[in-house]
Amino acid sequence: MNPDSPLPAPAQYPSEKKSVIRITAKPELVPLVEKIIAAFRRVHPDIPVAATFCHDDAAFAFLINRRSTMALIEREITPTESVPYKKQRGSAPFSVKLAVSPATPAVYVHHSNPLTEISVTQLSQIFTRGNAQGDFSNWGQLLSSSHDASILPLSLPEDSALQVFLQKHLFAGRELTARTEYVLDSATLLARLENMPDGIGIADSAGEHPLLRKMTLTGQARDPLTRFLSLYLPASEGHDAHRLAGFLLSDDGQTIIAETTCLPLEPAELAQQRAIFAVHS
Repeated sequence: MNPDSPLPAPAQYPSEKKSVIRITAKPELVPLVEKIIAAFRRVHPDIPVAATFCHDDAAFAFLINRRSTMALIEREITPTESVPYKKQRGSAPFSVKLAVSPATPAVYVHHSNPLTEISVTQLSQIFTRGNAQGDFSNWGQLLSSSHDASILPLSLPEDSALQVFLQKHLFAGRELTARTEYVLDSATLLARLENMPDGIGIADSAGEHPLLRKMTLTGQARDPLTRFLSLYLPASEGHDAHRLAGFLLSDDGQTIIAETTCLPLEPAELAQQRAIFAVHS
């Protein structure tokens, strides 16, 4: 080869195409997601991120069917959703808590009910059967013996997200009492309760209900009905997705979350979630 001949041009390899990180979240989280994406892009401008906004049920469906990379969701996945998730994603659902959701359920009674507070144990004794301390069926067991009226529990369907949460975290999987009246959703439950002086129900907070009163839950550092904003991230997703998840748990990410309607985690809670994520990564 003639040393004076020009060298051949170096081979041109196409640059690696980045996969888009697709986030799903409910419409109420638009301001939070937009701020997170903007802040993450400033640190990682080469990683494309897009968002789709839909309600929690659809967000899980997107995640299960690989139409999204991760999901910001304010409820836990149900057993019914976990089955197709494991089949489609090849692993059990994984999530970390990012913040405290402002959309926390509450215990409601009729405004004429004189009871002002209740413990988690008493709540279980009202709604379920087989409690070690005994079951409650009459308001006289909680109030004065003169208040002789049957307790009428109202409940959402057993496969609803809220009822699954209650069974897991408050009721230890016990069956609901045979006196339970089931209703379709929280709005229906609250409307029904307005006409039930001896009723009690647990529902998502929704609007003003002058004929009802929220009950205070006692004996807990944090309200046991507290709902968290969680990030669901399949183990099979790549390094870039884990970078974004790590950013959400970072001090910068938590500062952005705290500027929205969500409440920040306690320092000990945040440290715990970071440790859980570190093992997952």
